[in-house]
Amino acid sequence: FGNTKLGNLLHYAKQGQSRELIHEIADQIKPSILSLIVNAKIDAIGFIPPTIRRDVQFMSVLENRLSLTLPLVHLRKVKGDIVVPQKALSKLEDRIQNARASIMLAEKKQFKRILLIDDAVGSGATINETSLKIKSRGIGEVVIGYAITGSYKGFEVIQEV
Repeated sequence: FGNTKLGNLLHYAKQGQSRELIHEIADQIKPSILSLIVNAKIDAIGFIPPTIRRDVQFMSVLENRLSLTLPLVHLRKVKGDIVVPQKALSKLEDRIQNARASIMLAEKKQFKRILLIDDAVGSGATINETSLKIKSRGIGEVVIGYAITGSYKGFEVIQEV
């Protein structure tokens, strides 16, 4: 999750399944998200769904704590017999294929500008592939990604789509 205060907080929140720490993260990032919503004229939000099942799902608690009033773009994670988190894949092409195959859109509405929120970005494959699906299906014209923390190595996949 990166060697930053927020990256460490995210790590402890997820591993400890701590609602308190997730609330702390939400409270820290909410002002920047609200500012982005206003400045970028966002009209819908999507939360990247988790891969690993936990009793306390980080993204669900985050979504509830943020209490954003915009419509939600419904995303779901399709899981096969073997669940493969992005961070477990080292090859870029494997990350792209995993993201492409695992994120599904359950949305029929159309929006102008969608904000995708993810907990952490490694290669950028998940946000990029989700954005491509949203745009190719006419669900959103512009998709902006927001990650709480990211890789120091840079993002190999993120591009303007």
